[in-house]
Amino acid sequence: MGQTNVVGRYPLHFHWMGTGGAASYAHDNSIVESYYRCVVVHATHEASVLRNVAFDVTGHCFYLESGYEENNTIGHNLAAFIHPIGRIMTQSNAQFGFDVWERSNLSVPADTTASAFYFLNLYNTFVGNAASGGWSGFAMPTAEEVIGAGREHLAGFDPSLRPTKEFDGNTVHSSGYFWALGSCFYLGGRLWHDEASGLLVYNGGRNGNNRRKPELGGEEVWNVVTNLKASACSVAVGDWNLRSEWIGVDVHDIRDRSMNAFGDVNFERVTVKCRTSNPISEYPDGTFTEKLWPRGKYQAFRAYDTGQRHFLTEWHMDNCTTHEESSVWLLPWGSNVQQHQLIGQNVTYEQPSMLDAYRIVSYTDVNAHSIGSRYFNVFTDHDGTMVGRGTPTIVGSAFSHFYYLRKNTHIDSALRCDNHSADWYNPMWACDKGTFQLAAFEASVKESRHVDTGDNFATISGSINHWGYAASEAALFTWDPQVSGAFDHSSVGGWFMQWNAGAPVRIVITRMQIELGDTLMLAVAFPSGASPTVTAEVVDCTPSDTKLCSLQLTEVGSIGEVRAAPGNASYFDGVYLYVRLVSMAGQTRRLGDTYWEPQPLKYFARAGLSIAERGDSKYQLVINAGCTPSAEDADFCDGAVVVEPPPACATNEVQLAINECVVDVPSPPPHPPQTPPPPPSSPPPPLLPPPPVLPPPTNYISNPGAESYDVDWTPTSSAASIVSDETLAGARAFHLAGTSGSGTVRWSSASTSVPADTTVLTLSGWIKTNQAANGKFQMVATLVDSDTKSRTINLAATQDWTYVSETFDLSSFSPVSSVVVRFTIDDDAVGQLWADNLSLRVGPV
Repeated sequence: MGQTNVVGRYPLHFHWMGTGGAASYAHDNSIVESYYRCVVVHATHEASVLRNVAFDVTGHCFYLESGYEENNTIGHNLAAFIHPIGRIMTQSNAQFGFDVWERSNLSVPADTTASAFYFLNLYNTFVGNAASGGWSGFAMPTAEEVIGAGREHLAGFDPSLRPTKEFDGNTVHSSGYFWALGSCFYLGGRLWHDEASGLLVYNGGRNGNNRRKPELGGEEVWNVVTNLKASACSVAVGDWNLRSEWIGVDVHDIRDRSMNAFGDVNFERVTVKCRTSNPISEYPDGTFTEKLWPRGKYQAFRAYDTGQRHFLTEWHMDNCTTHEESSVWLLPWGSNVQQHQLIGQNVTYEQPSMLDAYRIVSYTDVNAHSIGSRYFNVFTDHDGTMVGRGTPTIVGSAFSHFYYLRKNTHIDSALRCDNHSADWYNPMWACDKGTFQLAAFEASVKESRHVDTGDNFATISGSINHWGYAASEAALFTWDPQVSGAFDHSSVGGWFMQWNAGAPVRIVITRMQIELGDTLMLAVAFPSGASPTVTAEVVDCTPSDTKLCSLQLTEVGSIGEVRAAPGNASYFDGVYLYVRLVSMAGQTRRLGDTYWEPQPLKYFARAGLSIAERGDSKYQLVINAGCTPSAEDADFCDGAVVVEPPPACATNEVQLAINECVVDVPSPPPHPPQTPPPPPSSPPPPLLPPPPVLPPPTNYISNPGAESYDVDWTPTSSAASIVSDETLAGARAFHLAGTSGSGTVRWSSASTSVPADTTVLTLSGWIKTNQAANGKFQMVATLVDSDTKSRTINLAATQDWTYVSETFDLSSFSPVSSVVVRFTIDDDAVGQLWADNLSLRVGPV
């Protein structure tokens, strides 16, 4: 049955019946060894396709052909053993796939990803169907026009705007394994007619800006998929579109991840059993992706990098940490900085031990050269069940103190923060949420660098910090213009931004994602002689009696006035400029009648969770420095600026948290126990001195993090360098690059004296290595006494930033007079080593 690539030659075919399909049905049929499809519905509405079985089919099987098919019922059908036509999209095609053109031996290029069920228009009823095999189980590509013959009569009809009618109770297994992101349920890919030739073109990968934008009656709606089951999939659900809900999802045995979704998405009532007791072939045949199954590098949930709003409600996790490389919650590094875009709640674990797993919160390096995003990994655990704290929690990157929301002082605070740098694969802070919110915005200062090309997103360009924090605690950012973080500046504190090249001549702030009524304060330092002004502007706006397109913010006399104003005021104290940022996402191309005026925002909200919109780049807050441009870089001011944030608290106060100051109460001095007074005849006892206050242990390594470049360090050659693109927390780190024939490559510290009575030394530091023979990477302490001896730490061949430490017993030595610390790549070993925050201290540490 069927003739391969002959359009119209199918086993069963409903052809251009319009609403006449209401009297037509295909029920209880068996279709075996079809050379082209099984049941096809074309430009027909209200037909019924129920309880059919298809096996061994070439091309898409249950097939709604043109996108002009609606109100049909496709129910309780089974399709298995489906064969693509032509070159299959496989692992090598990344997430964007490749364009396939119609030709004589490929009438419909979408057949290169032939699947059990295929349809362009979601406004149909799909209930109780089952799929086994195929490039996908359910393939739902985007088409913005009717496809094929007769489309000229339906110009203007856009199938991609049509929402789901009913999609419930469908099941897929053993599918999506041809491609790394192949999915059992796949809303992705795009089919279109080439404008010049009229030929069909198909791309099965990520469909860029051509996404489904479901509407009904002119209103935005969500595609809703309910009660699905997926097993033995690379990815259970793939959805590259704008708005969807996946409710009642049961996922078993994933190769890569449970969900891969774009846009505003609600994932609710989801069970993920990452691996069952079903055996996996140790040596699978087939594609590269299939061969990855035994590795076990899967993620129960993988967040996307930027531009999304995702809710995870009532998730149940089971058996998701059984392999060394498996993860539960995975966040991307090396990609675009994210916003406030991920909230979870009501999460349970079948094995409570999963909460103690090293990869309970993990990361993936999407693009290793783009390092800025790792400083801004963040999500909200709405009730504390995702990470087991049992209280609302903000979980943010621990590569700096930007997500450490309380300050260490001698006064206690109700706010608690936990540091998971050592026990989680992705180093994170987990802090009580309290009144904190998350916000994001883009700050552009040099347009030529704010694009993800070359080394722009691999180059640290500045930092963002909380008022009152030390400069060393800041989060670093690259030329990616976006930053995000936690805040509550209603009465105290703010954020401080600074750029390594100095104060920018012009700062353009856009896409401010801030809840209406929340207070986000921002400070920027300027050099002496600058006279900054702040203007609110609307791009592509023509002023009129009812449109205000540009407005200079009112200059006021205090930080308090800026904080209390609705976003229309600024204050410059001669060093710092202060503004309050407000979201303009609710605006419609005007500022308002008299001021920069926030309007009610649109929110994505489900199950008690909500995230505000970011808005677009049409609304800009422009800071002009009023300074002399630098001769070296005209985008930055001439003259030095401070790098420390302004204080958050008054001089008689201490800072407990980013939003809390209290009047300083000195710690009471320790007192000896009270004893009864001696008899009068006895002389008074001498007063006991208070116990000494011990200084922190001395670090005997000078310039331990390369922040002063190579001061007090000596390299062997140019293969030993100082880098800024791969650091632990500061602006720089040490780097070694070993190549064949390079011999030993080494950084050596200046000789440092230690106390003569030293019997124990501890050498430690943060080390990253890549592709070296184990034992060839070393940290060495060379101890000089009457003889010269060395103590060595052998470093792992390949590892991300890892804290290493070794304590040396020197009791058998004659007194040690000095120590030299080296880290090396020995004996022509090929690979790289990075070192940061080195330490040499007396005693066990």
